[in-house]
Amino acid sequence: MTQESNPNGFLVLVSGTTEAKVATAGPWQQIIQAANISVDPSSNDTDVLITANNLWKLQFSSASNAQYFNNVPSSTTISNHAWQGDALDSGVMVLSSQKDPKPEYYLRKDSEDSIWKEFGITEGNKQLNELATILDPLKNVQVMLHEASTPDPYPNAFWCTTTTQDLTTTAKLEFILTVKEEVAALETSPVWKVVTWINTKVGLSIDLDDLTTAFGNKIPDILISPSRITIWTFDDNGALTSSPVSEWHLSIQIKIAAFNLAIDFAEGETSFYLLPAEPSSQIINDLEFAVGSSLPGLDRESIPSTNDGDPFKKIIGDHLNLWYVHLNKDFSVVPTPALLTEGTLGNEGAVALAGTTEAVTAASLNWGVALLVSWMAGDIPVLIGLSYESKAKVFHGSLILSNDPILISPRSSQYDHRLALPADILKAQNIDINQIKPAINIWTLFTDNGSPPKTLKNPSLPLNVTAADVQYRTFEADNISNIGAGSILTFQMNLSSTGSVAPDDNEAPSGFVWNKISVLASMMSTKDVTKKTASKASTSLQVFSSVTLSPRSSQTDISPATLDVVASYTSTGGDTSWMVHGSIQNLSVALLANYFFDKNSDNGASAVLGKLNLASLNILYTYDSGLASSFLITGVLQLGELELDLSYQYVSSKHVTKDKKTAAEIRWANGKPHDEISTITPDGTTRWKFEAFLGASTQSSTIKSITNSIVPGKGDVLPGFIGNIPINAAGDPKKAPIKLEYTGGNDTGSVLILWVSIGPFNMTFIQYRSIKTQTQPALVKKLLRISCDQIPEMDKIPLINQFPQPFDHLIYLWVEDDTTGVSKLSANSQGFTRTMVDMINKASDDLSVPNIQFKEIKKDPGNPDDLVLLAGHHFVIVSDNKVVLDHIFEPDKTTTANGQTNTGDSAQTDTNSETNKKDTVSQETTGKDTAGKSSTPAAPEAPATKGDSNTKAGPLSISAISLQYKNGSLFVGIDATLVIGPITFSVIGFTVEVELNNPQHPITLNHLADIITHGLIHVDIHGLEAGLDKEPLTLRGVFIHDTTINEGNNPPTSVESYRGGVSVGFKAWKVLAVGEYAIVTNLDATARQYKSIFIYGKLDGPLVELEFATISGVRLGFGYNSLVHLPKADKLYTFPLISNDAAAGGDDPRKILDAFKVGDPPNPPYVETKEGGVWFAAGMTITCFDCITLTAVLMFEIETKSDQNGVIIALLADGIFQMEPLMPSDLCLFYVEVLIKVELNFIEGYIAADAALSPASHVYVPQAHLTGSGSFYTFFPPNSHAGDFVVTIGGYHRAYIPPSHYPQNEQRLGLNFVVGNAIHVVGGAYVAVTPKCAMAGGSLHISLDVGPVSAYADIALDVFINFKPFYFIAEIRLSVGVECDIDILFATIHISISLDADLTLWGPDSFGGTAYVHFWFFGFSIDFGSGLRDPPGISLLEFYDIVRTAGPDSDPPPGDATTAKNPFQAQHKYSIEEGLFPAKPKSDKTSFPNTGATTEWKVLAGPLQIRIDCDFSLSSAQIITSETGNKDDATKPITTTITTTPAKSLNPIFAFPMHNTVPITSHLDIRIYFMENHINILQTDFRAELVLKQAPLATWSQYTPDNDPLHRISPGRHNKPSSLENGNEPTVELCQGVRIFPPFATLSKCPIVDFDATAAMNETLEDLPLPDWDKEQDVFLAEAFEADGVPVGQWSHFGSLWTGEGTNAAVIDADGNKLEKRDLRGDGSNSSGLIGLLVSTLGWDQRPPAETKQGIVQPVTGKDGKALRKEWELIGEPPESLAKELGYYYPYLPMVTGSLVSTAA
Repeated sequence: MTQESNPNGFLVLVSGTTEAKVATAGPWQQIIQAANISVDPSSNDTDVLITANNLWKLQFSSASNAQYFNNVPSSTTISNHAWQGDALDSGVMVLSSQKDPKPEYYLRKDSEDSIWKEFGITEGNKQLNELATILDPLKNVQVMLHEASTPDPYPNAFWCTTTTQDLTTTAKLEFILTVKEEVAALETSPVWKVVTWINTKVGLSIDLDDLTTAFGNKIPDILISPSRITIWTFDDNGALTSSPVSEWHLSIQIKIAAFNLAIDFAEGETSFYLLPAEPSSQIINDLEFAVGSSLPGLDRESIPSTNDGDPFKKIIGDHLNLWYVHLNKDFSVVPTPALLTEGTLGNEGAVALAGTTEAVTAASLNWGVALLVSWMAGDIPVLIGLSYESKAKVFHGSLILSNDPILISPRSSQYDHRLALPADILKAQNIDINQIKPAINIWTLFTDNGSPPKTLKNPSLPLNVTAADVQYRTFEADNISNIGAGSILTFQMNLSSTGSVAPDDNEAPSGFVWNKISVLASMMSTKDVTKKTASKASTSLQVFSSVTLSPRSSQTDISPATLDVVASYTSTGGDTSWMVHGSIQNLSVALLANYFFDKNSDNGASAVLGKLNLASLNILYTYDSGLASSFLITGVLQLGELELDLSYQYVSSKHVTKDKKTAAEIRWANGKPHDEISTITPDGTTRWKFEAFLGASTQSSTIKSITNSIVPGKGDVLPGFIGNIPINAAGDPKKAPIKLEYTGGNDTGSVLILWVSIGPFNMTFIQYRSIKTQTQPALVKKLLRISCDQIPEMDKIPLINQFPQPFDHLIYLWVEDDTTGVSKLSANSQGFTRTMVDMINKASDDLSVPNIQFKEIKKDPGNPDDLVLLAGHHFVIVSDNKVVLDHIFEPDKTTTANGQTNTGDSAQTDTNSETNKKDTVSQETTGKDTAGKSSTPAAPEAPATKGDSNTKAGPLSISAISLQYKNGSLFVGIDATLVIGPITFSVIGFTVEVELNNPQHPITLNHLADIITHGLIHVDIHGLEAGLDKEPLTLRGVFIHDTTINEGNNPPTSVESYRGGVSVGFKAWKVLAVGEYAIVTNLDATARQYKSIFIYGKLDGPLVELEFATISGVRLGFGYNSLVHLPKADKLYTFPLISNDAAAGGDDPRKILDAFKVGDPPNPPYVETKEGGVWFAAGMTITCFDCITLTAVLMFEIETKSDQNGVIIALLADGIFQMEPLMPSDLCLFYVEVLIKVELNFIEGYIAADAALSPASHVYVPQAHLTGSGSFYTFFPPNSHAGDFVVTIGGYHRAYIPPSHYPQNEQRLGLNFVVGNAIHVVGGAYVAVTPKCAMAGGSLHISLDVGPVSAYADIALDVFINFKPFYFIAEIRLSVGVECDIDILFATIHISISLDADLTLWGPDSFGGTAYVHFWFFGFSIDFGSGLRDPPGISLLEFYDIVRTAGPDSDPPPGDATTAKNPFQAQHKYSIEEGLFPAKPKSDKTSFPNTGATTEWKVLAGPLQIRIDCDFSLSSAQIITSETGNKDDATKPITTTITTTPAKSLNPIFAFPMHNTVPITSHLDIRIYFMENHINILQTDFRAELVLKQAPLATWSQYTPDNDPLHRISPGRHNKPSSLENGNEPTVELCQGVRIFPPFATLSKCPIVDFDATAAMNETLEDLPLPDWDKEQDVFLAEAFEADGVPVGQWSHFGSLWTGEGTNAAVIDADGNKLEKRDLRGDGSNSSGLIGLLVSTLGWDQRPPAETKQGIVQPVTGKDGKALRKEWELIGEPPESLAKELGYYYPYLPMVTGSLVSTAA
């Protein structure tokens, strides 16, 4: 396998392999350079060769590592021989045998590169300096390197090690100091000098003669082993620091007799070791021979005896071998500074000082003798490391296991070969180190056969030793206790269970299954005090353990508990005993479930019992055949302030011994504490019972407190009228008023039932854990059931006087799911299913607890997984032992004075407290009702819930009951009727209000009599309905007064409404009218009001009969301050404006009002109050030939007071075609009903047309249903999706994801045909077009079921179509199958054969496809055609043809010389947005009048707006204001860049069909000319802005292969057009036009003073008589109409007078003089007539100096040489064209506000 290289590793992995090389970068490269190490180029992936340049240039190679350290294991992650074996990629190389630069090395010579200098050995160690001076007094001693193949005691190697803390280099070498003297000259040899120094310093008495004898013929050489460790550090930037830290070590070793004596030196430490050179059983003798005749501190009496009864001998026997001896002396304790005498160092450790007679005590010598005990226990090697301490005179040690640090890898730089396990000794005993186990069974150590006693043969018990300490000591006789002298061997151990053997499922679960505990075991041997003979050995096993019972990782809110356990096992003379004592305090029941429930029920018990706590606990176990057969757990269970006696009995199937008592029978031999405790009799099966009972107690609690003890915090969510119900615990100690039971399992569901029964009050609390499935995790659910007290009888009720409770029982339920740790569940999926309730009721029967009743939610009650109790707070009404109503509500949440939120806990409020007084004052100041009403809830109340009833209350017949909890009160609504003769009266809104959350008078549901006492019950009636049904007359009327609070509005509103209606039917005619008047008040500081009204009426019946049709109905509607919510097309049959269906109310005025105003939550009602809203609706019903019926309604809706004001126009239609005529729909041969809705919404900017077939549509028979729907949506500004559109019939491609603003959930247009139970045919088709693509397809399913044989056939087609370039991707699927069930005797054989085929085609360019065939159990595919080539992009001309829009060319009119003919002129479309003066249609009286489209436009200068639309999007546009004079180039024009308003950057232009990846530049230049006398004058002051529109991304987006649906459709890959499947963001905003505005108006220089209209109207009217007021008219009378005989002639005559034609050219003044009108006007002159007077008065003829030359304005001539009119020169001639056509234009004259300007289109 391979791994990632460590970034700080010396070795770096070769990518993808296990081979590695030396790091060439990173920290190690810096270290190699700084340490002066050279990596040889011959290094490769498996070997490393380096040269230590600062260590005599020695070479170290990993080529010999395999021989020296053994091979790198084959399963390792690095195969390079240099690898140390760690996870940080460290390396080690031993000294290379190929190169030895120096034969000898100086030890300490100053002038040479001696060992002392190379390894940095300092003079800090005094003992080393003394010994070095003895060995090398002249500093000229030379040594030789030891061979690398003999690692004794140190290897010659170089380590490059990476640890988590630092990086180190370590060099270790071993040198030989050759002793040249003969044995006879031992006294003068270096060896004896070393021995003499040791005798002097340590206090040994090694004899020269004995040493001479031990050496024989040759004095052994001295081994000198230096090492140097360098620690390299780096700064925060990863740079190597300049001063690494180094430390040195030196070891000197000589052989003495059977031992190697080693002296280890460091900077401030000296240690001595004696290492056995060969195995020996004469440990003490060998030691005495090696170091002297006596061992200081060694007491022979403490040495194990050879007696077979001695525990040491019995267990360890002859398996003892000397490992090494460690001698330690504190050299810092020295005599006072003085010269030592020639006295010898005695055993007492005293020296004599020169010149004195006093003895100064020096440090004594401490011994540490390491012994290795090893033997084979069967096939398991047992190794114990012992040490004898001279001070304590006690043997102690530890068990050696495979994970012991002494067995670490020999490749590690920390490994000490001298102290490692002596492989030679173990090999002689056939012990393989690799076979050492990580744990050893305790009975392997302490018994002969390695097996535990029969009573402990349980694999779950912790009998495996994972760590152990051993101690051996002897003791003297004790005559008082009659115990003779003896010895004891003690083990202190950590034990664990095997974990590999699963416990017996049938065994009683045990809480004493520890994974790891500490144990003290001992074996003792004593002698009889009198007889002095050995007694029988005794074995004891004692457990002193505090076991922590920890919660599971998911139980984060449960605290651990401590179980104090004392367990002992004793075996003496064959008698054995096993005892366990335990105690625990404050234990969570969840921990009890974790440890003492079997695996079939532990999870469920932990979930439902987990929050309960036990104050104390006692456990009793019984065992049968070595297994736990039963247990009894008793304790005190805390339940709020109450304490229950817990009993948990468990009898397993392993309880098989006849007459053997269970744990419960043993504990309760004298009787049970409660009579109701269950009795479990062993019957060979596993049975258990978890119960708790409350006996006599003086304490009391509440439901809130009890609930919190079971589920912390959940009691706080209960309403105060529930949570504050008191529970008094006093009673018979044998008859508990409170019972608790747990039952169930993980696979069946777990149930906890708490039953409280005190007098007439009873309560059930249930906690249930559901079953875990593959799709749903196990959930914990809670249920609280409270039986409420009877509502007292009320009297003096209007109409009926007395009114009793109208039902049998009122029950409160609280249901909640714990969704902690699971994904959020919807509100409709939380609660109890039918199966769960059945299990709970079965468990309730055992306790004689009332069952949980529920009301069916679904009409079909057959599914056991249906929810029957939803989460929430419930009020349930039961009549005749049947649930008739289930109301779900939210309790009140009020904010206290300290800002916290309470849930209806008003009952606990102290009405005399200061806080409550402050609350009361607050309510008074805010206008709240403080007479007992609760505060407004934080969340909207749940609507009322209604249920059927068939009861009587006085004279009323109750047909329905409703419940609603709001504002702290429970409202009981009654639907009742009162029959008087032929007239039936129905009471509407008969409501009984019961105040439950009154802060002054708290109420609890167990004592409802207080509501009468405190006046907390109120009765209200909202309306009355009356009806008369007596042929041929029907009459219905209704009136309702209601007040509602709309919390969801902003601000909240109060609506007081008056609704009413009446319907009258006579024979075939029916008239209906309904309406509402409402007063809406804002519930804020403004208290603003507005009034709303809506009315609706319809008349049905034969009204107008034509030859082919009959108008059979009309309907009208109107609303003011009202708003209509239109339903979807497929729901139009529920909309009263268009439908007579029963779902829309039919002809019942009350039901129609409900259909308008109630709605179908969560959808809003169809009509609701809305300030500023006005709507009108009108429609009719037409019937043709008795087989076609069409009802259509046109509606206008106007919003004037909202953020988006505007108009909505809607057309609603319901068309029916049926054959046969006038037949019910289910009897028709054809019945097709189409529902149509077309909406034009100017507020949101869209047109939406929807159509759908109603569910009743069919052909031939009702079983052949027709289905389908279709839509057309298009969007325009201000909609954010402007420019987008969609057309669909039957939906979309199955892979297409429509955007959220597209129509959703469209039905396929098709047929669903069922013939009996055998044949089923389903077919459907669809087609859709979007800006991105088109799609179409269909499917057909046919199935046949005949007896045991069934067959089916499916075929489907789905096609994606790309527009430009044309390309399609079609998928065809065919599936055929046959299934058969054959019954043979008692078995059923199922046979299934199927054939599936898929065909994918693409084309037409690069046509190809893939066919896949699957038959039964095998399949194959076939690829054909092409598909590897991407379709090429199209040309610019082809792309232009795509974007070019249809329409006439916008060529200029004839005679317009401003623009030449342009073949591409059609891409520019001109239009007038504002300021167009309508042109008169011209007609020759033989053809239809022309609209004037080809004539010149007459426009108004002020509001003029001209738009130029371009087919090709623009990247920029500009107006040319001068053809020359550009500041950069005078020959180029001067331009003004056109931007958006406000200015923003334009999106780049791309052409996706062209495969364009670079933005396209599309520029537009605009020139505007003024034409006068055939001269074109370029205008400079016109303004313009860019017009942005939404364009389809499929055309204008940037090309990328990932977005190309046609990219690389290759055979066999089944590529799908993913870009087409996603319909989001179909458009992009681009510039597609320019809007042109006229120049800003220039105000003339006029001397006339501005007219102050305000000052002019400020006149005194005191003296002016005021006219009398006209008498108020009762009836409005319009003035009589005076007809104008010839209006056109009248205006023609006025035109003649205006122009002065003919006889009208002059007028006669008062003197009779004839005056020409032209002279009066001053035509042709600016100095005469009225024109001259106007010019001179206003000063228009006084020009600025800049315009004049010598006081005269120079004339300007045209092309014809004539002078042009100056701008201030007025023309007096009347407009001839206007005067001639006044008969046509006169309606528009009042709108003319500016000069008429003629311009070219």
